[in-house]
Amino acid sequence: MLNVQPKTDGSVERAAGILRELSEEADDPYGILARYYLGRIEQIHRAKPDWEKAAAIYRDLHTAHPEHPIAQIGAVKYGILRLSERVPSAVLSSRVAEIERLAGSLDFPAARRDLNLALAQVYLTIFRSDEKALEHLMVAESIGIARLKNRADVWVRIGDLAASLGQREVALQYFQKFVERFQRDSRTYTIGERIRELQQGAP
Repeated sequence: MLNVQPKTDGSVERAAGILRELSEEADDPYGILARYYLGRIEQIHRAKPDWEKAAAIYRDLHTAHPEHPIAQIGAVKYGILRLSERVPSAVLSSRVAEIERLAGSLDFPAARRDLNLALAQVYLTIFRSDEKALEHLMVAESIGIARLKNRADVWVRIGDLAASLGQREVALQYFQKFVERFQRDSRTYTIGERIRELQQGAP
């Protein structure tokens, strides 16, 4: 019903009704999944998305089932929604601290990785903290990034940040991993030049 075209308010609401029925069995695996998809409906399927309501659904699901992988994926959605809102810097700083604590509590690898990637992006684009961005990228990379394009981007970003912070060996490690694995990438020549500069001790 969510994928039927054209998408209508009626089809979305019918899907939500089915999911609400399923979610009544709160501890059943299908009930947990249904609650997650109710959050997705509020986040992306409504004609007028309600991010606050979606975030509350994800938060409550994770609170009720903190060890369940689907609930932890919901925690990632919650974190991203909280970090994406336009709020004063002081409020965002408080939210970042909250989401960092949340990330540290996750043990489902994909969820932990994705939340650390989101935190790294916030530190790069809003707080301009290379140190904290590198810290979160390193955690995400240590877990493993399946999609090749994303892995290539993260390796280059780690190399760039490490080089700018004077961490020469870390920069070399990730730049070399990149050129060995992604020889046809358009960035390979430039990264090769960066490697030579770092090996020669150039600033």
